Amino acid sequence: MTAKRQPKHQILGGELRRQLLQMAPGDSFLTMKEIMGKFAVSQATVSKALESLYDEKLLRVNRGPGGAFVTEEVLRYKDGAPPTICLAVPRWASGVNMLLENKFMALSERFGYHPEIFQFKPDAEWKDVMGSLRGDAILVIPQGDVPSQQNYAEMTASGRPFAVFGFNLPGINSVWSDNRHYGLLAAKHLADHGHRHVAIVISEPKLATIRDRITGFTDYAELNGITTEVIDCGIEPGDFAVEKVNATTKRIFAAGRPPFTGIFVTSAPSALGVLNAVYEAGLRIPQDISVISCVGDDYCRFYSPSLTLVNEDYNDMLESVITLLLKRLDSTAAAPTENLRFTSQLIPGKSTGPAPG
Repeated sequence: MTAKRQPKHQILGGELRRQLLQMAPGDSFLTMKEIMGKFAVSQATVSKALESLYDEKLLRVNRGPGGAFVTEEVLRYKDGAPPTICLAVPRWASGVNMLLENKFMALSERFGYHPEIFQFKPDAEWKDVMGSLRGDAILVIPQGDVPSQQNYAEMTASGRPFAVFGFNLPGINSVWSDNRHYGLLAAKHLADHGHRHVAIVISEPKLATIRDRITGFTDYAELNGITTEVIDCGIEPGDFAVEKVNATTKRIFAAGRPPFTGIFVTSAPSALGVLNAVYEAGLRIPQDISVISCVGDDYCRFYSPSLTLVNEDYNDMLESVITLLLKRLDSTAAAPTENLRFTSQLIPGKSTGPAPG
């Protein structure tokens, strides 16, 4: 099969970028006319080639005559500059992803790297995502399902150290915690408080991590004789989950008081929709219904009542994987991949208590 040729504007863009990185901040870059003459290309090709340089903020528009000026961003690529680590995350309404982005930015000063965040469309092709990423090393939060072997090949082809966050991937640099264990701990906590009829609210798209949480919860419930009711809120990637969760659970409570006394919400940021629905139904938490969730952010302790969580320490996870990437950047020798597993833990809040009656 004949290899697909790289588009002309990408070839030109790469050459212009190499020239630009040899320049200093404030230098005047080539004009459109100069580039067209030097490389014998059309104005449309030059415009397309320059887009990525403006997107990277390596160039700024010159309001006067001439082309554009080189910005201070070029200093990131000079000898002795701190390495750039790029965090690639899906562009959807996710409280957990926002939490990770904030912690990633906060850790950059401590570890001495330049942070770059790239948000990609959930349905984007990995080859396109990897081709858009800038940085010396890459930390990827996948779209929610297990990356394929083709995805790995496209990550590896970039030639940069990379790691995947949130999945157990033997043979790939990865950091993860067991999502089945989340569900198991949540079911056990409700069972320990005497709840024998419980509900599981699927509050995120049913991708790999959520499927594992459901399996862990339902398996424990079945083995211990606990009746489980599944409430699927029909969340799709990109949906505002809290709103859909709230509407779905309100409909259930509008039909009368349900038989379950405990609720497991598969993702804590959308648990607000459940808490509001229970409150508007005139029920009390936890006296009438207990609510537990997992993988929450720092705001969960400010919910009213504070949310009981099965969680992990994102700071520890990020610190470990960033240390891994920096170690790869400092080493010229090939190193074995590292699979970093973290153990989830129960964080009691005031949203769970003994089963009523």
